[in-house]
Amino acid sequence: MKKYLLFFIITVSFLTVLVSCSISGKYKTVKGIVLGYSYQIVYQAPEVVPWTFEADIRRSAERLAKKIDESMSLYNTRSAINAVNNNRNFTVDSMFLTVLNTAVEYAQKTGSPLNITIDPLRKLWGNNMGNADKVTAQDVEEILHYSGLDNICVIGDRISKSDPRAQLNLNPVAKGYAADMMSKMLNEFQIENFLIEIGKEAVCRGVNPSGTPWRIIIDNASQDVIYLTDKALSVSGNFFNYKDPTKKLLRDVIDPRTGYPFDDRLLCALVIMDDCLTASVLSNAFLTMGMDKSMQYLSENPGIQALLFYSEANEVKTFSTKNILPRNEIQYFP
Repeated sequence: MKKYLLFFIITVSFLTVLVSCSISGKYKTVKGIVLGYSYQIVYQAPEVVPWTFEADIRRSAERLAKKIDESMSLYNTRSAINAVNNNRNFTVDSMFLTVLNTAVEYAQKTGSPLNITIDPLRKLWGNNMGNADKVTAQDVEEILHYSGLDNICVIGDRISKSDPRAQLNLNPVAKGYAADMMSKMLNEFQIENFLIEIGKEAVCRGVNPSGTPWRIIIDNASQDVIYLTDKALSVSGNFFNYKDPTKKLLRDVIDPRTGYPFDDRLLCALVIMDDCLTASVLSNAFLTMGMDKSMQYLSENPGIQALLFYSEANEVKTFSTKNILPRNEIQYFP
């Protein structure tokens, strides 16, 4: 009887080892929603993992996404940001403060008004400037009184608004923060090779299943590709223009200073940094700075890697910082 029991224990132990290693070394994918955007995590499991490893990663990502949504998601009616916008509660959490303070910091550094307080103006102009023929100067002037970062102040862990109608939308930059937090979570699981994509934000570590840098498509409307490893990337803007009733081409970007569509040749900004939050803030800042001021800022800050896509003679052209090397006409190695 003892012999059979010993054989049973050894067999079970052997099977346990097999199950524990069943997904080790393989690349797995986790998908979900955060801040209203789809996210995708592609990762390689370490050599030795428990049989619950895949489920643990999925649950950890879901818990993190829920926590971020409870802080900054406009789609979560009970989130901290909705409480601030609706003047119910002005005390916010550390995640909220990190994102807002970083945005304010780089707004001061770059001179950009950013785009995190202009939702009322976006609603006024409509999706793809659909309401352009209805907008009046009086409408714009009224909203300008309570939009802009100068109407928002951080005091400790509280948000102060100079006008109760002021609104915050951190989504444009919070996506980058969410990618950073997902990256931190994977590091805690000792995962070395992974790609995280949230909207047009990405964090890459190590290599892809082919053993080469991760390949990221910049925009579905173009064929430009970035090969990236151990970096974070953010893309703001697009390659499309819109026409107002006078047939004038407009960007789908509102200038927070004037309240009107920002007439500039810069269409899209791609920024590569060590962390995705900073990359997101800078790429959004460049859109509201325009082509010339963005190029000037990049020349004064050579540590930033960037691609700026702009229109010239009805063609889309590209400005690249010197620290991004072209692999061929449409592919780049940062």
